[in-house]
Amino acid sequence: MQDNGSRAPGLRTPRNMATSNNPRKFSEKIALHNQKQAEETAAFEEVMKDLSITRAARVRTLLFSWLCALC
Repeated sequence: MQDNGSRAPGLRTPRNMATSNNPRKFSEKIALHNQKQAEETAAFEEVMKDLSITRAARVRTLLFSWLCALC
C-alpha cells in the first residue's frame, strides 16, 4: 500500500516533525540568545564601570575642594 499523504489533519509525520522541531536550529537559537545576552551584559558592565569611575573622580574633586577650603 502506498502512502499518499492521506493522514488525519494535525497528525505529525516524521518529515514535518523534523522541520517543525529541528534540534540543530533550536540549539542555534539558544546559542544566539546566549551570545546576545553576553553582549548585553558586557555593555551593562561597561556602563557601570564608567559610572563608578565618574563617581570616584567626582568624590576626589569634592574632597580636594573641601580640604583646600580648610587650609
